[in-house]
Amino acid sequence: MGLSGVSTGGDVVFSRILTQKAAGLVTDGGVRDGHKVIEYGYPVFAGGSTPTVGEPFIMPYEVNEPVACGGVLVWPGDIIMGDDDGIVVLPSQLAAEIIEEAEHHDEVEEAVIEHTQREGISPKAFYPFNEATDRLHAEWKKRQS
Repeated sequence: MGLSGVSTGGDVVFSRILTQKAAGLVTDGGVRDGHKVIEYGYPVFAGGSTPTVGEPFIMPYEVNEPVACGGVLVWPGDIIMGDDDGIVVLPSQLAAEIIEEAEHHDEVEEAVIEHTQREGISPKAFYPFNEATDRLHAEWKKRQS
């Protein structure tokens, strides 16, 4: 709901994530007791940190229902991926295709970095991806086998 000034939960509510063995927490609302929640050891992506209790502003008690988070509609079954740069939502019906393309993109970039570092050159000749990028990646891939 984008209400980062009120919390979707704190230490007690989010401890439930531990019992459910969830992989992490994503909310565009605020988080209370963040210093304790971080100690749970799972990733937390939140709209902010706040001391303000969410109720009566937010009632985060729906299960297996579509939600809007960060301006994105998220359906049950969608794949949520996150790292230090942020999170993305992969629609379940497109997830395999998107992941395959993302892995290919990472591979190409690894080839470009390896080549440009070794040669001491700028990567600009390989962006946007083009025929030279494809050749470089194909050569890199052969060396990986």
